[in-house]
Amino acid sequence: MAHDVFISYSTHDRVLADAVCAGLEGQQLRCWVAPRDIHGGANWGESIIDAITGIRAFVLLLLGAANESQQVMREVERAASKGIPIIPVRLEDGVPSKSLEYYLSATHWLDAMTPPVEAHIGRLATAVRAVIDITAPPSPHAAVGHVPSVAQPAFMDAPPKEIATLTSIRSKTHVKKGLLHDRNKTAHIGFYFSFGATLGFLLLIGGLVFSVPGAVLGILGFKAYRRDPSRGGRGHAWAAIVMGSLVTTWQLCWIVVAILRDVGSS
Repeated sequence: MAHDVFISYSTHDRVLADAVCAGLEGQQLRCWVAPRDIHGGANWGESIIDAITGIRAFVLLLLGAANESQQVMREVERAASKGIPIIPVRLEDGVPSKSLEYYLSATHWLDAMTPPVEAHIGRLATAVRAVIDITAPPSPHAAVGHVPSVAQPAFMDAPPKEIATLTSIRSKTHVKKGLLHDRNKTAHIGFYFSFGATLGFLLLIGGLVFSVPGAVLGILGFKAYRRDPSRGGRGHAWAAIVMGSLVTTWQLCWIVVAILRDVGSS
C-alpha cells in the first residue's frame, strides 16, 4: 500500500510519534512509521529507503533526542536528496542541531509545543495536504501547453494569529517571552520568589515570606516538567527548590535560636 507521509522521530519519542501517526491517519493521510511498517525479517535500512522513496511528504518531529539521533539525520538527508518536502514539527523549546539545520534552513516549521500534541493535528494535516497537492503528478487530461499555477501551502497563507507560530527554522522568538518562560511559568515565578528570598536573607531583611512559596512553586514547576518535558523550565524549578529550601531552613533556625535566647535570658 502506498503511503502519503513518512514520520521521522527518535526512538525516545515513540509515544509522541504514535500519537501524531494516529492523528494524521484519522485525517485520512496514510502514514509510514517504524517499526510498525517494517515487515518481519526485512532489512531495516532497505525498508527505510524504500519508504522514503515512495512517500510524498516527510514529517520530522523535532525534540532534543531527535537532534542527537544519527538515524533521524540519515532519514532527513535521504528525504532532502530525493526532493521530498520536509515539514519539521517543533515539540519543545530549542533549535535544531547544525547538521539538521543544514537541511531545514530553507523550510518552515510548525510550532506544536503547547500540549497535547493532538491539538495540532489539524494544522499539521493541512500542511501535509498542501505539499502533497503541490507535488502531485499533473493530470493526464491537462491541456497541452497549460502551466498550472502552484498555490502556496495552506499553512503559509494562515491568518495573522496562525502566522505567529509559523516562522523560519532559524527563528528563536518562541524560546522565551520577557522574563517568564512560555511554557512553565510556575517554575519561573518560583525561581524569582526564591531569588528574592535569598537576596532578602543576605540583606538581613528576612526572606521567609518569599522562600516558602518559592520552594513550593519550584516543586510544582518541576512536576509540570516531569509530566511534559516539552514545557521546559527544569533548571529554574531546581534553582527555586534549592534556594527556597536553604533560605527557609536558615530562617527557621534563626527564629528557633532567637526564641531559645529569649527564653534563656528571661
